[in-house]
Amino acid sequence: MERADKTIAVENRIRKNVGRFDLVSLIRLLRHIGYDNRQIRFKSYNSQLSQKSLIQSVRFRKWPEKIAELTLNMGLLSPQAPLPSYFQKIIDKGMIDVNAFYQFINFFDHPLAASFVTSVMPEENTRLFPDWGSTKLSYIKMLDLKSVNTLHWFLSLYFPELELRVDKTRNPRQIETNPFILGRAVIGDTATFGDRTTIVAQGVRITLFAQEERTGKDLPWPREIRDRLETHVFPVLAAVGMDVEVVLVIKDQQTWARLERNSYLGYDKVQGGSNPLRRIKIFNGHLIH
Repeated sequence: MERADKTIAVENRIRKNVGRFDLVSLIRLLRHIGYDNRQIRFKSYNSQLSQKSLIQSVRFRKWPEKIAELTLNMGLLSPQAPLPSYFQKIIDKGMIDVNAFYQFINFFDHPLAASFVTSVMPEENTRLFPDWGSTKLSYIKMLDLKSVNTLHWFLSLYFPELELRVDKTRNPRQIETNPFILGRAVIGDTATFGDRTTIVAQGVRITLFAQEERTGKDLPWPREIRDRLETHVFPVLAAVGMDVEVVLVIKDQQTWARLERNSYLGYDKVQGGSNPLRRIKIFNGHLIH
């Protein structure tokens, strides 16, 4: 009962503020409160004048079935509609049953609007994109993520709160090799003694600058950055394959390392240091799928 009351309260707020919504956000909110695709219906608003918002009104019906009916300022009855003006003239003259005509037009309006929604919400169009995450990754692979400018743009999508700098670097890397076997190994540039060797690899250094040591949710920035990297950034960069070093620079760190529950050793600065900036290495290594 309590959940139903909350749903009704949300529906009332949607109805009062419907003109402030964009279509995608409203559909996602309707799904969140329990309306699936079959329960969201579209119809066009009959007007000869352009309206100030895309969504004209929303009506919630509970009987005979649960329906959220969205009236849009687009479709066959809108000012930009392809419907000939002849139909509007016979409506104005009262030559036809207006309600029956509107119901007939709305029969076509719904699939047209639903097709528009799937075009602006490709992640919901499973007919064209069965796996939207894989599709996005394919699109991103078309970019040159080894370019400093492209990588800077890509990272700014996931760290909008922080200043960002991307530089090319040459980092030493240790790789495992086959052991040298007397009588079998060929001496030359590819031969090494031991089970590993050091090479210099072309990579990038990502430097993030935070004004404070904690996020707006009172989480330490190193932990938040690591979570975003592992969730969003590293899977994409691993598909490309590159050497990456990620460094966080905290400009104004006011808390110090303490033996307390809320202190993060290794993240918090040791009191008494002369450098006001705190540099923390978040990651250093080779990313490969």
